[in-house]
Amino acid sequence: MNASKDPRRALAEDWLTQQATALAGLGWSVDPASLTAASSDASFRRYFRITGQRGGQSQCLILMDAPPEKESIGPFIKIATLLRQAGVNAPNIWRHDAGQGFLLCDDFGVTTYASAIERRQHDAAACAPLYRDAHQALVRLQRFSLHQHLKSRALSPTTETKCCRRCSFLINGFLFIIGQSRCPPLTARCLSTRTT
Repeated sequence: MNASKDPRRALAEDWLTQQATALAGLGWSVDPASLTAASSDASFRRYFRITGQRGGQSQCLILMDAPPEKESIGPFIKIATLLRQAGVNAPNIWRHDAGQGFLLCDDFGVTTYASAIERRQHDAAACAPLYRDAHQALVRLQRFSLHQHLKSRALSPTTETKCCRRCSFLINGFLFIIGQSRCPPLTARCLSTRTT
């Protein structure tokens, strides 16, 4: 894509070039020109995949682009750190710059848990390790004391109103994807009484 049409992408490539020395100190060599779109989510963030070398092997990293005037990378860093402390698989964050809104982290690939299970749906023995891993991750999360982090304000508590707003956002996004313009009346009424 032309840099004039996507100034954030041009900034991302420049930022990656500036990170070369620091990344080399961590064992990474990356090629900023290899930046390709990976995905986006239901926010202002978007993600790029970048190829690199580490330990003599070709590996990819993910570059998160979160325009700082619209979205902070701070919560992502906090949650990833807490998940790793809990012993749950979360991406290592190799470099980040909150001022510019860039973050470079591990790439877990394109296969989701759901698609991995879908491919094995007729083979219970092949699905068992995936379900076991997911179960063990949930147990580790339960054992990890998030309450200590809530008390230290690492995470802010969620109120019922915040939760309903987030659910409303999720429902509206889902409806948009499936081509519906309005929430079913009962759901809309339930959400409106809790978000006002």
